[in-house]
Amino acid sequence: MGHAEVRELQIPKPIGGRLPERSVFASLDEERQHRKLKLAAAFRIFARFGLAEGIAAHITVRDPKLHDWFWVNPHAQHFSSIHPDDLVCIDDEANVHHGTGLVNAAVVSIHCGIHGANPDVVEASHTHAPSGRAF
Repeated sequence: MGHAEVRELQIPKPIGGRLPERSVFASLDEERQHRKLKLAAAFRIFARFGLAEGIAAHITVRDPKLHDWFWVNPHAQHFSSIHPDDLVCIDDEANVHHGTGLVNAAVVSIHCGIHGANPDVVEASHTHAPSGRAF
């Protein structure tokens, strides 16, 4: 029997360059503004891809300063129009601490439960995609 040829493992190079690095902020207030901006952008992306079914979906992000508070969309505002200044900050009992407007009860039952049970979770998303409506 001959010897099997041993070849060196070739690891493919990543497509598109390096992965983004985690942002570093000068203050927790600066990080809060960044998270709110990214959250508003996420709502608009969800809207663009048809994931803003009425008022049935939500995205939450944990506040970097007050870890048991969460930023969320105001109830009944279409995702495509959400701006960082529109966001509402609530605690796990749905008390509003910043912003105005109502908060959907499902945010409290679903998202606050996720964030409360998983302290390392920064963001949680819940949507009713068109393909899921059939079920």
